[in-house]
Amino acid sequence: MGKITENGVERAETPAEEASRLALFASFEPSSPFLPLDPAPFWLGALRLLQLTQEDVLNAIPEGEEREEARIAIRDRHTYLRHDPMVDDLAVKNSIPPEQMDSLWLYVQENFK
Repeated sequence: MGKITENGVERAETPAEEASRLALFASFEPSSPFLPLDPAPFWLGALRLLQLTQEDVLNAIPEGEEREEARIAIRDRHTYLRHDPMVDDLAVKNSIPPEQMDSLWLYVQENFK
């Protein structure tokens, strides 16, 4: 099991968190030009390239359970994958076409190491 740091406190990953992490990485295609991204560089790139913040993304979703699920997905993931259904769904909700998301992804890969 991996370790997770929450609010500066390190703890063991729960079995459900481990299964989720492993499933996420299993969906990564090594031949893809889109590498996994850490959240901080992704959001810095979104801000610089699209002037888009996490709050902008969340505000595009009506208040309620769906918005809270999106908030958790955005803030609690340690890695984003380009073709993760969460990434695709949030892009659609924010009218970001796939080509623009691809450009953002490659921009972050090239400019944030």
